[in-house]
Amino acid sequence: MINFNNKETGITDGSSEDKRKLGYANLLLIGINLPPKEGTTIPEMRKCFKISEILENAELGSDIEIEDEDFKFAVSRIPETWSVIHRDIIAFCDYVEVLSNGSEHVQELKAVEA
Repeated sequence: MINFNNKETGITDGSSEDKRKLGYANLLLIGINLPPKEGTTIPEMRKCFKISEILENAELGSDIEIEDEDFKFAVSRIPETWSVIHRDIIAFCDYVEVLSNGSEHVQELKAVEA
């Protein structure tokens, strides 16, 4: 089980008038919801919906428990290129990379979160 922190970012949802702040769960959802060039299989779609349901219901600043295999799948879908330039995207990608490497990297994780 992965304990994933839905840290608040400085990125806002530009589609709404109130421009709510996005969290790390929203950034992970971007990857899950963007289909790869080769398309998505039905089992992959089911997995995407399962993970999306967990992430969509997460409050900003809360910790989210995600099954290891689901987390690996979600991370594999994080885009390598982004349509926006923002420091919080770099921090998010660093956080996910350290989190993916397991508990032996706790010190690195604390440095990334600071």
